[in-house]
Amino acid sequence: LFVVDAAVPHDTAGRWWPVVGNWPAALFSKSMVQKETDAIRITNTTNEILTSVRITLAPNVPGAEMWEIELRNEGQRPRDLKVVPYLEWVLNSPSADRAHTQYNRLFPEVEYVADLHAVIARHRDTKKVGLLAADVKPDGFLLTRVDFIGRAGSLWSPRALQTLRFHAPRDTGLGPDFDPTGCLLLGVTLPPGEHRVVRLMIGCAHSRPQACGWIRRSLVSAPRLPRSKEHPLHVFHGRKLPGIPPPYIEMMDAGRTMRVLTPFTPLPYDHTMANAAGHILSVTNRG
Repeated sequence: LFVVDAAVPHDTAGRWWPVVGNWPAALFSKSMVQKETDAIRITNTTNEILTSVRITLAPNVPGAEMWEIELRNEGQRPRDLKVVPYLEWVLNSPSADRAHTQYNRLFPEVEYVADLHAVIARHRDTKKVGLLAADVKPDGFLLTRVDFIGRAGSLWSPRALQTLRFHAPRDTGLGPDFDPTGCLLLGVTLPPGEHRVVRLMIGCAHSRPQACGWIRRSLVSAPRLPRSKEHPLHVFHGRKLPGIPPPYIEMMDAGRTMRVLTPFTPLPYDHTMANAAGHILSVTNRG
């Protein structure tokens, strides 16, 4: 979980900081973790913003957590903040993920559901469905790790928190991706001395209807969404670096084929193709 001060210029210290995560102590000050009777509370004070995250089990929901995130402006000026939850889907046993992390990341299919303010992922092997939803409409979302961290980046220097270039919140339909993630951009405006609370639901369900039902019941009141009979395919490739002449890529075969049109593909690259039977071909700049 990250907080971004959108008023601080790009690539300037203090533009963003982590609140929940396992970051190096040399980079950011640690948050305080406390155990309460029925919850875990994580608090962090950075750049005159006090953030308190209370994590509990969702009531009457067997497989989800509720995150209540309170932000308080302890400074003397108004703040234009962004709350950014970020997670990487596993949706499999810990042993399966440890045995081959990259292979396991080929299986989730992800979508953004606008009426539920949610990113939903379905694992094609285990059939488990992950969810990340907010009680407010996000300013944007991301579904791919490379779009968040950038090329050759890391979680502790993510490109997306500098640029704030997120996809507009609209229905995408379910589709495959490589290194799929769940990430939301939640706007919070705070006058001096005031506070605001946003809520998240994070969990794992047995099916898409169950996941959507949990979100409607406990977080967002929305009409029931019909499941589309179509299964749109999406192939993503991140964003090109500056200086690469357009056009960079073209999509063919209704999104099933991506053709790179320039020899100046930034390094490193890792192109992966897979089919429903689990056959995989991976081509990288290392061969």
